[in-house]
Amino acid sequence: MRFVVVSPYCFPVGGECPPPHSDPKAPMHLTRLSSSDTLLTYAATTSPLPLQASPAGAAPPSLGAITVVVGNNSDAPVWANRITLGITVGDPDEPESIDLTEVDGGFTVEAAGGDWTIAYAGNGRFVATPGTPQAAEFTTGGLSFTIGNIRVSTRVGTSPLDIAEHSSADGTEYADRAATVLLPKFPYGFFAGDLVAGAPSVDYGGTVRLTWTGAAAAAYTLRWDHESEDVTEVRAWTSPPLAHDTTFILDVRAQQDGETVTESFSVTVVVSNPSVVAHDLTVQNLATLHGGARVTGGATLDTLTAGDLTSNGTAQLRAAQIGRSLTANVRDLALTVGRNATLEVTRSDCVMVMANYADTAIDHCMGLYLIGPEGATMLYSTGPIHTEAGASVLTQLPTQAGPRVMASPLSPAAEVHLSGRGRLRGGVGRVDFDGPTADLMAHEAGYRVLLTAAGPCNGLYAGERDGSGFTVGECAGGTGDTGFDWLVIAPVRESLESGRPAVLPPALARRP
Repeated sequence: MRFVVVSPYCFPVGGECPPPHSDPKAPMHLTRLSSSDTLLTYAATTSPLPLQASPAGAAPPSLGAITVVVGNNSDAPVWANRITLGITVGDPDEPESIDLTEVDGGFTVEAAGGDWTIAYAGNGRFVATPGTPQAAEFTTGGLSFTIGNIRVSTRVGTSPLDIAEHSSADGTEYADRAATVLLPKFPYGFFAGDLVAGAPSVDYGGTVRLTWTGAAAAAYTLRWDHESEDVTEVRAWTSPPLAHDTTFILDVRAQQDGETVTESFSVTVVVSNPSVVAHDLTVQNLATLHGGARVTGGATLDTLTAGDLTSNGTAQLRAAQIGRSLTANVRDLALTVGRNATLEVTRSDCVMVMANYADTAIDHCMGLYLIGPEGATMLYSTGPIHTEAGASVLTQLPTQAGPRVMASPLSPAAEVHLSGRGRLRGGVGRVDFDGPTADLMAHEAGYRVLLTAAGPCNGLYAGERDGSGFTVGECAGGTGDTGFDWLVIAPVRESLESGRPAVLPPALARRP
């Protein structure tokens, strides 16, 4: 069996659709279609809901009515000059489960909502026609047809309601199109429905209590999103925490004489500040996310403001403001990050990061730009930063003649450079390291001391050296009191617990 969507508020669960132009938040009955190729949309409901098969014997029959709502859900007008509704009228001597009735006659008919009339043409066929040419055009309005005083068949089962329209998409070329709606007939005396949510809306993460009525001789199942739960033994149920607007569908199934009939009811609960799940998201103007954003597919955002953003696909963010953290596989990225924000980017063509909303423009973005106000911490790393450029980190400092590009020294070993000033007294002196300074050096591996006298002397030499400092003496037994500058180049300690020097890797790992 194929189900076809026909309503503007249709929930795509098994193809069931509510009546057109209805309130999606109100409890409703869902129309079941087995086929449709019509231009107009149709939804059907019955009274009572569900229909009850008539009792066997001489007892008064069960009476029912069918109301068919007709509408146009497209943006373009649709024309129809005839709509035919057909019910199955069976043989009273040999009733079947597909029969809606075995009595061919005595029906009441009514048309409402438009200048149309409907009349019984015999053999279970009801023909509706417009009263004027203008009434044949459907735009935003709709109409309904009601067939009443139906003496429902004694057999439990599902009966088809056949719908045929003679319609046109341009008002000139008409063709026959059809749809079939399934109408279940439950056992005599059966009742179910009144599905109600305890609240029409809840906050994000809130729950809602659903209640309904129903006879005992049936199975009841609740469906929502991609979940379902058997609720046959209860008539009230509390939902799990809700993250987005959710439609709950109550399926009711009953059996008799080998026939199974199903009816469905639905209610929608609106969630305030819902979460959004998107495989591909395109925002042309402004997207503001006060909490977090998680994108499992790709995202193209001209402007994004978010506390946290995680993208498992490829993100193109042209003007993003990230308050706390960004984890993304990006192509082009220009973003503003908040104080102490974290940034993780993989496989990026271009990244431009502006801290604290710095107003800076870059015409050509190649690589990673960290832009912020003076004194701002722009880059923090818990591991080594690798480069394949073959040059040290470059910076520029202001001079009277303009900016001067500066480079840090390159070294084949992990070294720490310490410097200071001292003075000889009677030709001898000593330089003592404070505790934190000593912790930086792997002094047991030895370190170099470079000395420069600040005045006349016989020359200087570095004597005993250990982790606490070193001694300085004047050459040739000199006894002067001159000052001196010193520079210590020492291997960096591997860790506080180890006195071994840190070792550089033999080669950098290649980028992915």
